[in-house]
Amino acid sequence: MAIENQDTTVREIKPKNRRIMGAGGPDDEDNRWPPWLKPLLKERFFVQCNLHADSHKSECNMYCLDCMNGPLCSLCLAHHKDHRAIQIRRSSYHDVIRVSEIQKVLDITGVQTYIINSARVVFLNERPQPRPGKGVTNTCEVCERSLLDSYRFCSLGCKVLSLPPMSFIHCLSF
Repeated sequence: MAIENQDTTVREIKPKNRRIMGAGGPDDEDNRWPPWLKPLLKERFFVQCNLHADSHKSECNMYCLDCMNGPLCSLCLAHHKDHRAIQIRRSSYHDVIRVSEIQKVLDITGVQTYIINSARVVFLNERPQPRPGKGVTNTCEVCERSLLDSYRFCSLGCKVLSLPPMSFIHCLSF
């Protein structure tokens, strides 16, 4: 059956942005960050796992970047074997992540790194100081923590709060 005299409408399909590490459209600011970043920064790690409370390996110090369903213990991690998981560590009651793990999926330029137990790490969230010490010439742009001269932020959380979302996405080929 032929259809005659039908107006042919040609629409140009313009995808917002190619989804690289969670990049969304220009109007959706929260989705322009890697989708796992803000949830990661809000999580509470080093709590006992609800599913494996009776095990000695029930401390939740892992996070699956693909599922984003909260902190995981080492037993929960078995269900995420083909996923991108990262390990959160502790330093003076603050959460840190090894630079070697996070720089594979995120641009950490401008975030001060520290060496703790012979591993280079970055802090997940800010650690404000009551006031900068004497002679301090460089501080975090968000929380004013003292920094070495070449850095702008004391943590990933401070960088997120300070920069436009698109500047933080680390483009990786996949």
